[in-house]
Amino acid sequence: SSSSSSSIQRALMVELSDFWGRYIWATILIGLVVVIAIVVLFWYFLRKRRRYGYEVLSGGSEVDTYLRMSSVHSTAVVTESAMLNCQYYLRAHPEYVLSKMLPDIGSRMKRSWYSVSHNGIPRLLFITEKSKHCYLSFDQTIEKTLQGLMHVLDHPYLLPIEHIGLSDNMNIVVMVQPLSRKGSLKDLLYKVQPLLPWEDKYSKRRLGMDPKKIVVIGRQILEAIDYLKKQGIPCHNLHSGNIIMLNDIPKLAGYENFLFGYKSRQRSVIDPFLKQQPKEKRHLDILTVMLFGHLLYEMCSGVEVQEAKPTMSDITNNSTGALQGVLASIFYHPEERIPTLMEVQSHSCFVNVKLHNFKEMREYSPKPFVLSKSMKELLKAITKRKTIRGRKSSKRQMGRKVRSSSELNVTTSSINTQETSLSGPTTTTTAAKATTTKTKQAPTPPTPPPHLQASPQAPPPQAPPQQRPSSSGRGDLLSSIRQGTSLKKAETIDRSGPRI
Repeated sequence: SSSSSSSIQRALMVELSDFWGRYIWATILIGLVVVIAIVVLFWYFLRKRRRYGYEVLSGGSEVDTYLRMSSVHSTAVVTESAMLNCQYYLRAHPEYVLSKMLPDIGSRMKRSWYSVSHNGIPRLLFITEKSKHCYLSFDQTIEKTLQGLMHVLDHPYLLPIEHIGLSDNMNIVVMVQPLSRKGSLKDLLYKVQPLLPWEDKYSKRRLGMDPKKIVVIGRQILEAIDYLKKQGIPCHNLHSGNIIMLNDIPKLAGYENFLFGYKSRQRSVIDPFLKQQPKEKRHLDILTVMLFGHLLYEMCSGVEVQEAKPTMSDITNNSTGALQGVLASIFYHPEERIPTLMEVQSHSCFVNVKLHNFKEMREYSPKPFVLSKSMKELLKAITKRKTIRGRKSSKRQMGRKVRSSSELNVTTSSINTQETSLSGPTTTTTAAKATTTKTKQAPTPPTPPPHLQASPQAPPPQAPPQQRPSSSGRGDLLSSIRQGTSLKKAETIDRSGPRI
């Protein structure tokens, strides 16, 4: 069987070679068709790519150059648009003078930073596009409520927000806060200039801070977090970039992001972890405590946590003593849960820090914190993720207000004009009483005196008469003015001069 199959294969090979030898033109034709098909397909795909705006680039350097130029162009367009928005907004707020536009000193997208001055004092102004998670309507009522809320908040370890502006037309949020030359805690940790671009400042890893200093700063930040919690404002944007070193005092910033629905970068790794936790182990402070643990670890190690929580070996290698115990209790609690904020505050690491020994706490006299009804409604709506809008008057109420105010202005100005023509206070009082009596008794307009009807018709007077009318004639005149009756010019005889 094997010999027969081999003989069949040799016979087929011989027949094929004879066929290609006889019909060599068929071989050439098939080859040409294949080559033409390959060329046509290559031309078709090349044309299709050009149609959609793609360019064929050869060489890695040319690709890098093209991408860099495209990025520069798009950045220039965004920068110019942001600058125009800032200039347009500052036209309505001349108390702030624009100094220059700053680079992207922070990591938040769709935010621009500016250096401004207020009464010669430098300030930091930043403009952020409205978040899709924002539940506030941008109107004057909400803006006034937010400004009142920011002015009520007062604590030594809280960075004040001096101004909040909402622009519904441009869909932006404008905020002004003090400008620190030393920058944030992250700038201090990485030993960089605070006004450099964010993507260039933190590329190199640094060593951690002194453990004693970490404990003090951690205690101060916990005090600010506790103050905000008592006022109903959670601290969901806590990280080293939102702790501003102002006069060597750490001040918590970024707490206003909760009001506008802005989230921090750490939320992308923390939120999935928290969703996996059982409901019975969740509490209101769980996110804040996780963020505080990330902050402590970054101060100890000099690098951010890239996961929801660091490994136990990382904690052991980068921290010592009481700090190691705090980090272990936050991320690896014996009961397999995240501790509450009160439990973290009562840890032995922070209990020994006496805040009354610091100058800023000795000079601090807390103001009475009173939230208005609109502030309470705003915080409640944001917590429950409900859209809140400012109160607006109806058209009927606005019309009534306009009509009543216009009538009041006309009546008041008419009475004041006529009263200025009288010299004696007794005559003024008598005439006013007579006018009030006539108005109550006679709802219809009375007829003018006869000498007013007999005079020829003339345009209404441009100025009030300078003569002293009688009390009855003055009452008729004021009543006619109230009812809108057109008056005729009258001839009077001046008898006020002395008779010799």
